[in-house]
Amino acid sequence: MKYQLRYIQLLIAGIALISLSAKGQENSMSLDQCIQYAMKNSIPVKNADLDYQSSKYKVKETTAIGFPQINGKVDFIYNLNIQKQFMPANIFDPSAPEDLVIPISFGLDYANNASITATQLIFDGSYIIGLKAAKTFTEFYRNIHSKSKTDVAVNVSKAYYFVLITKDRLSQLIKNEKMLQQLFNDTKVLQNNGFVESIDLKRIEINVNNLNAEIQKLRSFELIALNMLKFQMGMPIKESLELSDKLVAALAGISKNEDDPVYSDRPEFKILNTQIQLNELNLQNEKIRILPSLGAFYTMGANYAANSFSDAMSFSDYQDYSMLGFSLNVPIFSSGQRKFRISQAKISVEKSQNDLSMLKSNIDLESIQSRNKLNNSLDILAVRKENMQLAEEVYNNTKLKYEQGVGSNFEVLSAQTDLKTAQTDYYAALYDVIIAKIDLDNDNGNFKIE
Repeated sequence: MKYQLRYIQLLIAGIALISLSAKGQENSMSLDQCIQYAMKNSIPVKNADLDYQSSKYKVKETTAIGFPQINGKVDFIYNLNIQKQFMPANIFDPSAPEDLVIPISFGLDYANNASITATQLIFDGSYIIGLKAAKTFTEFYRNIHSKSKTDVAVNVSKAYYFVLITKDRLSQLIKNEKMLQQLFNDTKVLQNNGFVESIDLKRIEINVNNLNAEIQKLRSFELIALNMLKFQMGMPIKESLELSDKLVAALAGISKNEDDPVYSDRPEFKILNTQIQLNELNLQNEKIRILPSLGAFYTMGANYAANSFSDAMSFSDYQDYSMLGFSLNVPIFSSGQRKFRISQAKISVEKSQNDLSMLKSNIDLESIQSRNKLNNSLDILAVRKENMQLAEEVYNNTKLKYEQGVGSNFEVLSAQTDLKTAQTDYYAALYDVIIAKIDLDNDNGNFKIE
């Protein structure tokens, strides 16, 4: 019994550990996982997807125009004052003067009519163009959806790496604080034994306090950066999030780049291309509107009239009627309106083509600038890294001389300040490299989010 109880306790503990481990893994996310999360939860992506879905319904709405349309109509009329018609009096009285005209009321006080009309479009050139435009319209919003996903992926990537750099910088500052605290402790021992003055100890204490304040400030900044990442992802701010990627892995895939952009890979290029297609279809529509349109209709109904409300509501006396016909609409003369609309449509096409040419130039410019920025940032990063290593060597040598009694603590503190500055410069250069790489990938159309 004792062994069974022990086994149950171990089993429960194991389940609890597995649960905690699974929970930890659930909140530890790589960059790719954060991007995929954002594709499902980011508000801009959601709204762009809703616009895309709405465009599909627009296609169905346009298609339905060519299907039969059935509408019902009911009229109830109470003639407060029946309109008069004027007629020659001699129609009713032959002896009346020929120029005598009398007013006569035709109609009853109450009149009712109920009808159902079915219409069917047979031919309309604008309808044919509209079907083509509807499909292009959907493609237009699909490209906008893709652009929104790319923008969110870029923003999430920048925010993700900013958090990683901030975390790494914080770890470095904590390491520096431990080194400085150790120097403080060693100096205090020397001061207690009369080898150094109290002012030397106070100088170190000031630096320790300043470094602790900087660490606290950076911790707050880390939280802000993490919350900004959650915001870009569409994740609730109160939800926990840990980052699993490492800066070393991010740097491993970055090198100098000479690739040229591929226009067709840019969402903006696809959007503008579909905009040109829509403008061209609009031009075709304006031209085809010169053709006649033909439709068919069928109407059936019943009506009745009376001088009293009760008689008007007597449905047994209603008389039915029906009619079948065709409606042909032939444009003949529009006083130049059609010509002016065509001219405007041509201008819209030409403007969108100019916009496409300008977009190509802009993509080339952005790509060159981002490529130069990346290459320059990599050169600067190499210098900053070397400076950081040199500053660390200087600090270690200066500290060693101080411990051996051949150097001053002022030199140690100065070397420590130089090391901290070199580290700050290194992380700033590192951030510039990563951001330049992200911008270049975006400019060259390498952010392909499915």
